[in-house]
Amino acid sequence: MKRIAAKSSLADEAARQIRQEIVAGRFAPGQRLREAALAEVLGISRGPVREAFKLLKAEGLVGEELNRGTFVVSLSPDDVGEIFEVRLAVETRAAKLITRRKRKSDIDSLQEHAERIIKAAAAGDDRRVAQADVDFHEAICRLSDVGRLHKIFLDHVGLWRALLYVDEHLYPVVADTSDEHYGIVSIIRSGDELETVKTIESHLERSKERLVGYLQSQPIPWGDLQTASGRS
Repeated sequence: MKRIAAKSSLADEAARQIRQEIVAGRFAPGQRLREAALAEVLGISRGPVREAFKLLKAEGLVGEELNRGTFVVSLSPDDVGEIFEVRLAVETRAAKLITRRKRKSDIDSLQEHAERIIKAAAAGDDRRVAQADVDFHEAICRLSDVGRLHKIFLDHVGLWRALLYVDEHLYPVVADTSDEHYGIVSIIRSGDELETVKTIESHLERSKERLVGYLQSQPIPWGDLQTASGRS
């Protein structure tokens, strides 16, 4: 993390840097974020850090425990289920728009993303598969050319991406569906909107079932911190 220049919006810049640390896995789920320590590292007063916490709480990246402070959130199986419900709504619509438009450059771009996933799987690099998987689905939303769809995806997948980066046991769970992305691209290329929606839905439902099943099997109390939805 870097000291913040006075010309920056202090709270926004503090939030950006803290968010980056969370997404990169350097601040782990359940880790307490100490206001005074962060202010010292960033070279600012505690006020902007406090405001940054409010911004990150609104995004669902941090939560608060009464009399204990601010923590990086942990995701429960219910949280993951809800994130996938949002993804189902957003990605099926985005993929339908790409299919309808039939723009070759968009489909070729998705093909390249799918190839990265397959290459990572062939190399046995589950971490890279998981990262490439997120990139593939982000590309679907971005290539829809509907900025709000893309933003919704980014807002909700930030938590999911953060969890992926810090829990290496999730990588092979995601890798189980790595070979399905070629099929998604093929259906989009065919121009069949209905089949595109069905294929995306099926892929995301299978992914959700695997991931929720994994979290439910864990002995640790996932979701024991307050999340953006207000559960504890």
